[in-house]
Amino acid sequence: MKKYILMSFVAALTFSFTSCKEDDGTTPGNDDKPVATLYTYTVESPYNPDNDVAVRMVGNNKVENIYFLVEPTATHDANLKEKGESGYIEYVISNGSKGEIVEDAKKALGSVTIEKVFTNLIGENIISAVAVSPSGKTLTTTSFVGLEWEDVTEGFYKFGDGSPLGEITGLEGMPTVLQHCATPGKTDLYRLSNVYGEGFHLKFNIMEDTKEETGDGGSLWFFRVAIQPTSWSYGEYGTIYVRDIAYWQGNDDFATYLGYGCILYDDGYAEFPLRYQVAAGGLAYTTAWTGDDDPGDCDIFTPNEL
Repeated sequence: MKKYILMSFVAALTFSFTSCKEDDGTTPGNDDKPVATLYTYTVESPYNPDNDVAVRMVGNNKVENIYFLVEPTATHDANLKEKGESGYIEYVISNGSKGEIVEDAKKALGSVTIEKVFTNLIGENIISAVAVSPSGKTLTTTSFVGLEWEDVTEGFYKFGDGSPLGEITGLEGMPTVLQHCATPGKTDLYRLSNVYGEGFHLKFNIMEDTKEETGDGGSLWFFRVAIQPTSWSYGEYGTIYVRDIAYWQGNDDFATYLGYGCILYDDGYAEFPLRYQVAAGGLAYTTAWTGDDDPGDCDIFTPNEL
């Protein structure tokens, strides 16, 4: 049973960015030293947001150029402790890269601007930028955690009867690999690799405190699916996004409500009742089996060995 929702509103989906040192160097003419402000952005295809990050380095009116270096956090901390800040500044200049100034941005902003995508980062990393002028040098840093994945099981992700993805792609589903994030501090994170097209993974976070025993001696957990894009579009409306019912409704209770909450079993089998949407509004939502007469119409991942 498909549940289609009238697209009755227009809401742009945007990606946010973060910046470091929000005060220093942001007002041209008011600073007496060179300062670079760093802005980090989530990358899009063909880059990999799990391990790649885009950084814009914007200098104030005193900056002539910016040098940058990325290191694992442990290496950065050891070098900084050994050399001190002034010594580490010289280390970045000697061992890092000199920025290529974006001339159009310099003309528009009136300041030196460097744009760089750092790729293939694993674990905790520190990105350091040194702003340089004849009057001095200053250091600014930001951080990025690159994710590392380990395979759990191979299987097939079947598009449910209520999902628009089967009709749009002409496919029954996608072969995929269930993977677990091995990065410290991210061990509640899983993904189905390339399940929404090459480079488009379906990530979800297990809620550890929702563990329940099943009747056959196994276990299950509820999990959350934050909004994320697929590689597919819905006509002129653009990219199709997915998220779980609880995020859509703005009500966490749905995350553990039978039929609406996403569930992972300890054998790898998983049910994905999701909301499908584009920038202009909703396309459909699905529900899972509840044990009654409604069999559910959501996407399902089944390991090959089951």
